[in-house]
Amino acid sequence: MLLRALAHRRVKEAGIDISMKRLLAELDEIKEVILLYPRKRGANTEPQDTVLSKTSELQQSLLSILHVKPEEIVPLG
Repeated sequence: MLLRALAHRRVKEAGIDISMKRLLAELDEIKEVILLYPRKRGANTEPQDTVLSKTSELQQSLLSILHVKPEEIVPLG
């Protein structure tokens, strides 16, 4: 079974009636952004934060159902 078919089945079982095409389009619009900050004196690496682009309620539901969103990633915007 294809991964996309499995994801679509999980979303349907969770009660969201959505086509495969729309599911893929909604997930495709979610972007992960890495923010880099200036390195502090004496530090070896640049501090960074990983955030997601602003998401709709549907996208938030899809991320939750599919267990995609790590807790340490904060939505941007």
